Amino acid sequence: MTDAEVHAACPVVDWERLIGGIPVTELTTSPAPRRRLLLGMAAALIALSVMEATSYVGLRLAPRVLQQRIRRTPDIFAEQSEKLRQLLDTTAKHREVLDSALGWRYRPGFQKGGDEISAQGLRSDRLYASAPPAGIVRVAAFGDSYVYGTEVDNADAWPTLLERLAPGIEVMNYGVGGYGLDQAYLRYIDEGARLRPHVVVIGFAPVDLPRVVNRYRRFLDDREIALTKPRFVVGSTGALSLVPNPLPSRRDYARLIANPELALAMSDSDQWFEPAVYKNPLYDWSSTVRLLSALWVKVHRRYVGDERVLRGRLMNTRSPAFRIQMALFEEFASRVQRDGAIPIVAILPDHDAIVEAARGEPRPFSPMLDALRARGIDYVDLTDGFLAAGDIGRAGSWFMPGGHYSSSGNTVVARQLAKEIRARFARTPEMRLTALGRATHSRSQ
Repeated sequence: MTDAEVHAACPVVDWERLIGGIPVTELTTSPAPRRRLLLGMAAALIALSVMEATSYVGLRLAPRVLQQRIRRTPDIFAEQSEKLRQLLDTTAKHREVLDSALGWRYRPGFQKGGDEISAQGLRSDRLYASAPPAGIVRVAAFGDSYVYGTEVDNADAWPTLLERLAPGIEVMNYGVGGYGLDQAYLRYIDEGARLRPHVVVIGFAPVDLPRVVNRYRRFLDDREIALTKPRFVVGSTGALSLVPNPLPSRRDYARLIANPELALAMSDSDQWFEPAVYKNPLYDWSSTVRLLSALWVKVHRRYVGDERVLRGRLMNTRSPAFRIQMALFEEFASRVQRDGAIPIVAILPDHDAIVEAARGEPRPFSPMLDALRARGIDYVDLTDGFLAAGDIGRAGSWFMPGGHYSSSGNTVVARQLAKEIRARFARTPEMRLTALGRATHSRSQ
């Protein structure tokens, strides 16, 4: 190919035209292009500075607008260590104590005002006999803070109120704040049959669902207490397999205080670990990156991620959390029945679920109710008790500032559960005779 042919096939690019008529040689020798370059760089820096300043304001407003503090990871880890030092301080008698299998439980003998834990580790100001008295239906209630009665005194928690409202029924409160149903189930296995209940209430609140795919509480919410927990996974056959508590001893927590980033080693089995926060090299250096990362985490958890616990406003039946939760209900109910007691799942609605149900909207846990019915697991949806209690405009009075039931809210739960338990015994005489007969027999031994 001749030079003429090459030029014909590859026409010369008019670079001066492409760069605004400026000769290429002048890019480095003429002050005008250098000035333009410097002005462009200055404009970019100003834009970045404005973006960072705006994002900084956004970070300051986040606690009010997003109900979330968005912090640098060194600040998150520093708070983690401080909370752990307080928890491990042997001079302070905290309500929470470490438990190698469950993660934590409440300290037997703890008392602060109207909040009291008996020597048996139950929320009560009295001890229960090893077997129920003759003629008494003994109920054991397992679950989280909605079962325990957080934000109210012992006397105003629904298990205590149920005893008061229903003579002939006594209720042992095994609730522990922050528990998922996995921990409640493991606690039942360990001690649930020891005091020989006739009925076992398995409490579930909407906040519980994310907990069954969580091992380190601060991955779920970095405002939480710095505690770890066991969890289950569902195998290919549908069977549950236990992933043990990753930090079973005080020594393990002491190591975490000495090296806070060891928490990242628990990310493998925790759905709520966020690489956008903990593994992004720009996260700690840029307010913009922190704000955008926090917004992405919220959007991903609620609207985008395949594993999100809600799809729209209803529970996502395809999520790992839902599958694990239903498997736990099955195992829990089966174990209770093998122990000779009656399992009842109690759905404990939050404020929004009650208000939405009053408007005729689907309850967020409706898919769970369908799944319980399909599996033949007995349940009570306490939403119905609230809807029957009166004007929905009073819904705010049923809740405390932290979102748990108030004294009046706990009363609604107690009345409805008393009605449901009595109805089950009334329509099944064999159930009543078996339970009460077992109580009488065990008492005579």
